[in-house]
Amino acid sequence: MDSVWADASCSNIPAGGSIQWYLDGNVLPQTNSQITLSGLAPGFHGIALYIKDASNAICDSSFQSFTTYAPPCQSCLNITPVAGTTSDYVFDATCNGTGNLVYTWIVDNIYVTSTYNPLFTYSFTQSGTYSVCLMVTDVLTGNTCNSACQNVTVNTPQATLFDLCGTVYKSGNGFFNYTPTGQNEAIVYLVTLAPGGQLDAIDSVLTDANGGYCFMNKPIFDYRIKVALKPSSPDFSINVPTYFQSGTMWYNANVITLANTNLYNKDVYLVPGVNAGGPGIITGNVLQGANKSRSGSALDGLSMILVDVQTNEPVAYTKTEVGGSYSFTNIPLGDYKCTVNCSIKAAYLLLSI
Repeated sequence: MDSVWADASCSNIPAGGSIQWYLDGNVLPQTNSQITLSGLAPGFHGIALYIKDASNAICDSSFQSFTTYAPPCQSCLNITPVAGTTSDYVFDATCNGTGNLVYTWIVDNIYVTSTYNPLFTYSFTQSGTYSVCLMVTDVLTGNTCNSACQNVTVNTPQATLFDLCGTVYKSGNGFFNYTPTGQNEAIVYLVTLAPGGQLDAIDSVLTDANGGYCFMNKPIFDYRIKVALKPSSPDFSINVPTYFQSGTMWYNANVITLANTNLYNKDVYLVPGVNAGGPGIITGNVLQGANKSRSGSALDGLSMILVDVQTNEPVAYTKTEVGGSYSFTNIPLGDYKCTVNCSIKAAYLLLSI
């Protein structure tokens, strides 16, 4: 530890009186009842508190001792540009010495990676000022050093932001008779897969009068495109939310890599939900937890797709409500697979009606 908090708020200070602090025999400038002592050297220290009355006479005193200890290690970091480039930098942690160390690299408060090598080359995707932080951990002792951070200003002339555009087509009668969606008829999501498998819709746009969409000035990355008709669309009930290139689930969606050029004609054809109608009703809840009990946490807003087992075609689509509840109505008699579109844990239920 290198700082200590001292609290004398429990003291009874007479009217017109004052507080005087001493540290290791030296008068401190602080006169508040609560003070923080920072930058203390490791070792034994003594702190004294004197209460003075209105005449400046000492009427009471208290003394305590304590010991501060050095942290198990100190992280240090050097950052240098790679010769011949404008966007590549070497993060250098060799100043931490050698040992069984793991180096955790963080850029703008976002975890990048952990390495056993104290040298790490990082490519910035665009110009700007970034905060680079390093945290060193000794894998044998489990000790984690304090973080070392530096700011680096990147000025790269290369284009690092690009456009991703396309057109959304819908099925108007449940069969493969496609027409472009209309103005504001469909919402298009730009989706990334974050570390740990968490889907993240980082942006969304509505289609224009010709069914077009465009995400402008997006950084180099791997993306997925997901489209859903708005409930106000006359064809909402017969078009299932669809990822680029006809995937209905995130794991069979095609990944679009945006790098070095603008991408156009990334068209999405909504998968028709062929629901002929029937007497069946399917209801339930989606919960996150073990042992299939209702004690798990409810999952709201998840996409639910009902698939005909015989044809492997989607029949209906819905989303879970508050409390994780869902329902499908007017379902024909048959065998179905009810699938949850969730990136954390694939789940489905086989049923017959």
